[in-house]
Amino acid sequence: MNRQNHRKYVEIVLAIVVIIVSGILLNSVWEKNSYRHSEKCESISTGWYYVDGGNKIYISVPGKLAVGEQKGLTLYNDEISDEYSGKVITLRGAKYDLEIKAGNQLLYDYTEEGFERNEQMRSKIHCDARLPENLKENQVALVFYSAGDSQYEIPRIYIGTEKAVLGSHIREDLFNIGVVLAIVVLSILAIAISVCMRRIKMGDKRFEDIGGFLLLCGLWCMTDSSIAQTMSNMSPMMCYISFYAFMLFGIPMLHFLKNTGDMNKYRILDVCILSFYINVIAQSILCYLGIFRFIDMLFITHILLVGSVVIGALLLVKEYRENPKKELLLIIFSFCVVSAGGVLAILLYWLYEVPYYGMIYETGIVVFVVLILCGVIASNVGNMKFKTEMEVYQRLSKEDRLTGMLNRRAFEEELEEIESNIYSYEDAVLIFLDINRLKEMNDYFGHSAGDELIIIAAKCIKNAFAEIGMCYRIGGDEFCVILPETHESEAKLMDRLDEEIAKQNKDSRFHLSIARGLSFLKDCSGTVKSVSDWKYEADHKMYENKGWHRINQREEE
Repeated sequence: MNRQNHRKYVEIVLAIVVIIVSGILLNSVWEKNSYRHSEKCESISTGWYYVDGGNKIYISVPGKLAVGEQKGLTLYNDEISDEYSGKVITLRGAKYDLEIKAGNQLLYDYTEEGFERNEQMRSKIHCDARLPENLKENQVALVFYSAGDSQYEIPRIYIGTEKAVLGSHIREDLFNIGVVLAIVVLSILAIAISVCMRRIKMGDKRFEDIGGFLLLCGLWCMTDSSIAQTMSNMSPMMCYISFYAFMLFGIPMLHFLKNTGDMNKYRILDVCILSFYINVIAQSILCYLGIFRFIDMLFITHILLVGSVVIGALLLVKEYRENPKKELLLIIFSFCVVSAGGVLAILLYWLYEVPYYGMIYETGIVVFVVLILCGVIASNVGNMKFKTEMEVYQRLSKEDRLTGMLNRRAFEEELEEIESNIYSYEDAVLIFLDINRLKEMNDYFGHSAGDELIIIAAKCIKNAFAEIGMCYRIGGDEFCVILPETHESEAKLMDRLDEEIAKQNKDSRFHLSIARGLSFLKDCSGTVKSVSDWKYEADHKMYENKGWHRINQREEE
């Protein structure tokens, strides 16, 4: 790849990154402004306190708080009065097994049923509780439980109507929603291109692989998002779908690599694909038997993904050295982008337990797919151009320039096809045709007049037989018609031709007469002739008919 092309792809990546980063920043600004100016959903950052040694210790949220060796932390707020009755209080406190109370009434209790989440997954979940319609003297309390860690990270706390709270959840998850929409659009594009390519008989399986990859990625991004988890009331089904989509989306990309260039020869790619299937089956069995949980085995999927990307990249480099194509270099570059995003996301997930690890990887996926699609589309456009040129060349090589009919070469190829599958053409008919007295026409009126008569004859033959067969000009004044399947009699077929000749002779300055000879591939006894006998019979009958025309002409003279 030259410097100009390399620079172009770098600019594409930078443009996509700038758009995504700008989207994140604008979303953040919009979210803050929405909360700042919204009358229905407001941040409750003051008035919170906990009791230590009989003393009220006030804190401001969000913030970090160390409370020594006690097992839990209860925050109270006396400022949440009747004006908030019936509204919804919301915060991300699932990782502390949050409870929300109003006096002695338990409004919300985070519990997990059917699927145990880890801290990163819990950090995404919104804990929503409706306050009593008559709050009165009921004091609002938030109870946080910590598994041995005395450090608490208290998130932002909001109160608003159901509609306002739902709007705030959507705004917080706008980036993920945008990524899912982008993935859906790209998957539809890939599938549409695949369908179009198949229709023009230039199918490229890689578009299907990209479409499958995107559908699985979109499913993972959607089900792993905080809005989906919250809206589904933390349904275990959402988590199972998310985990299975994540465990499987490496498979279509490995198929993509196999369908690129000559990389199908590398059996290690088949081993990688098999390892993903084994991983899914093994984890399902171990989880079903209660030996391990999905979250305990997540690192195995991470290892498989990283290993497959490394193996794929090394094989791509090897293939590029053997066959240096721009397409391969672009795919290598794309793999570097998605690898960087994946490794960074995994590090954030395991080392720092950041809940927004998915955003990093999702960004890498979008950039990766856009680059891959650009490369594959560009490659197929080149292939399509070459194929079109070849089809035009082949069509011209089989076309008679004077009449627009197929030529002798096309005729011989069709006979070869019939000979190789002769019993599929039992009802075929062969007609040889020859213009009568063309030589005399050339001698008396010149070759231009002879050419005009040839064109007129070709028109009559095509009008008579083109709808039911193939018409050829195989010599100067010689024509041929192959009817692959017809049940019309010889007389009716000849009437077709005679009607067209009669119409033409009414308005033509030259009288057209065509000798013809017809042969059925299967004779009256049901025996299928050889192609050579078939040709001989049609040719022989044509010359007999031509002789009859000569005798008849002399008698008229």
